[in-house]
Amino acid sequence: MAGRTTSKQSARDAAALAKQAQLEAAKKRERRVFIIGAVVVGAIVVAIVGAVLISKVLAGPVDLPKSVSSTTYGVPVGNGGSGTPNVALYEDFQCPVCGAFEKSGGPTVLYKAALAGKIRLTWQPMLIIDQNQHNDSSLRSTAAWGCAIDKGAGPGYRATVFANQPTTEGTGYTDAQLLQFGVASGLVGDKLSAFSDCLTAGTYRAWANKAADYSASKGINTTPTVLVNGKALDFDKHRDWFTDPNKLLAAVYATAKAN
Repeated sequence: MAGRTTSKQSARDAAALAKQAQLEAAKKRERRVFIIGAVVVGAIVVAIVGAVLISKVLAGPVDLPKSVSSTTYGVPVGNGGSGTPNVALYEDFQCPVCGAFEKSGGPTVLYKAALAGKIRLTWQPMLIIDQNQHNDSSLRSTAAWGCAIDKGAGPGYRATVFANQPTTEGTGYTDAQLLQFGVASGLVGDKLSAFSDCLTAGTYRAWANKAADYSASKGINTTPTVLVNGKALDFDKHRDWFTDPNKLLAAVYATAKAN
């Protein structure tokens, strides 16, 4: 009898120990779940806060080159008075057709008309070719142009970039070339040093992106595009505007009068 009683007691003790072990294991699992859940929630909170902070930075103000509009992010040219045609020229530094348009003299005629006060011209940079060619040369060259604008060499730098456009679309521009374009635009001494620092720091990259976003918001998806008082000139129907600057200017005045 004593032996059987001892055996039963041992069985009860073993069962109690097993139950206690199960309870302890359950408690450990609960603690692990709680800790992991807290970590996940914390990570989500951090991610949300981080996303909010980043969105505020991206949505906030950006550094702009001198005289650049804080609404259109375009570069104004000349001082045309009230009533003169508003002309917006949308171009991409890597765009081959833009390069050909520049060589035709059309943009130069518009520039001279703006300096003469006959039109109000705005240069609107775009970054379409970056997306097509999967590079960032339009972005970097536009940002470099902003640095040149600050140092009083905006028109010359813009012309130099187009004049040195690679023959193969997508080849783009190296940083060394962008710096050399500053020299070719007449920047020397302290102005050249400041330009170089601005270029290296990428000071106006955010501006270039803002300008591209503005163009997209206006439905501009081809370059070159010329808007006269908000109306796009139809180059598809008038190919001669690409080759005859005088006809282009006449079309600007005629479109402005009709609108």
